[in-house]
Amino acid sequence: MKQGKIEIGIIGGRGGMGKWFSALLREQGYVVHQSGRRSGMSMEEMSRRCSVVVVSVPIETTSHVIKSIGPLLDRESLLMDMTSLKEDPVHWMLSSTDAEVMGCHPLFGPNPDPGQDLSVVLCPARMEKWSAWPAGVFRDAGLRVIETTPENHDRVMAVVQGINHLNSILMSLIIRECGIGRQELEKFATPLFRSKLAITDKVDAGNSRMYAEIMAGNQHLSPLLHRYGEIFRELCDLLQRGEVKAAAERIVSPYKDTLP
Repeated sequence: MKQGKIEIGIIGGRGGMGKWFSALLREQGYVVHQSGRRSGMSMEEMSRRCSVVVVSVPIETTSHVIKSIGPLLDRESLLMDMTSLKEDPVHWMLSSTDAEVMGCHPLFGPNPDPGQDLSVVLCPARMEKWSAWPAGVFRDAGLRVIETTPENHDRVMAVVQGINHLNSILMSLIIRECGIGRQELEKFATPLFRSKLAITDKVDAGNSRMYAEIMAGNQHLSPLLHRYGEIFRELCDLLQRGEVKAAAERIVSPYKDTLP
């Protein structure tokens, strides 16, 4: 399969991860066509010209776009998505097209630092002709490739993204309401607190709808949220009663893998 003979279409290729992936593919010699909200190649033309079509749009529109482009692709094509969740998008792709299907999630934002150690998750769903191509593209770009199922991806991401984002958002919210100004906080900040302030700054400047969609759309997060609330209330009760020894023992209690 020679690079020069493959044309790739990216729906949402003019911003975010779609723009990043477009640049990566062009660096490797592929012909890339982009489609955005207001300009670019139509889905009909993209389905005729492109062997690979990648959906890289906000989570809220992913289902609509997949269900629109999927029926236009033939069995020899490859349909991929680049969303942060995998179970639903992969299901939508499998049910809307006869093409081969691969779920994809780069574990970084659209503007990664060149020196970062970057990974991408691939979830092969219906693969034959294109089975080696996606991993080869990412490995050639120096990325580490992790292959797993959509279900396992979302289960792990419930912690890596869901609980992680929740912690950062809650800290950002309490800082806004604590009554202490930013300059005063920075004056007293430890190195660890400075790093956490930087994280809350990213949360404040980020896409709040995206955070909410990532958390609300992951079915594996619900039991974690329930347990999160239980542990939070337990520690709060111990601390408010001044039970230092019990609180310290709870903080270092052994890890228990009891959640589904």
